[in-house]
Amino acid sequence: MLALWIKSITYLLTFIAIFTTQYGLDATLNYVIIINTMDKIITKLQEHDKLFKQADKRFDQIDKRFDQIDKRFDEHDKRFDEHDKRFDQIDKRFDHLDEQIDFLAKKVLNHDERLERIEDNMATKDDLREMSITLDKLVGLAVKKDQELTLIAHGMRKIEDKMEEYDMDLKLIKPILGLS
Repeated sequence: MLALWIKSITYLLTFIAIFTTQYGLDATLNYVIIINTMDKIITKLQEHDKLFKQADKRFDQIDKRFDQIDKRFDEHDKRFDEHDKRFDQIDKRFDHLDEQIDFLAKKVLNHDERLERIEDNMATKDDLREMSITLDKLVGLAVKKDQELTLIAHGMRKIEDKMEEYDMDLKLIKPILGLS
């Protein structure tokens, strides 16, 4: 960069030398002034060059820090991509769970309807107790009737036996009485 400035100053000095010659000015005096001015300019340019080099070093350090920050951002991007994948998987699982919950809710409603029908048609413990008491009474009546029928049947046999005996007696008496 300094070389470029020096080249520019050289062109400027050449221009000034040509200019002073054309207009009849004292070239030596102007040349001394130009040389002194050029020395000052070169000194200033060297100072600015040092400042630019310092700024370049600082910018290089800043560039290194930006590179480190870029690397960290890249790492964070990778981690965010992994998190996105995990969130997508979780979303899929939630969608599947939503479907299952909907299915189960429908089943529960269906079962509720069925349970209501069953409850309407089902006998309660009190109903079963009442039926059991009624059945016990009916069984008692049936046993009583059975016992009565057994007794009646036994009584009937006795009566039939007596009637047979009477028939036999009648058959014996009729010829004696002359009724047959």
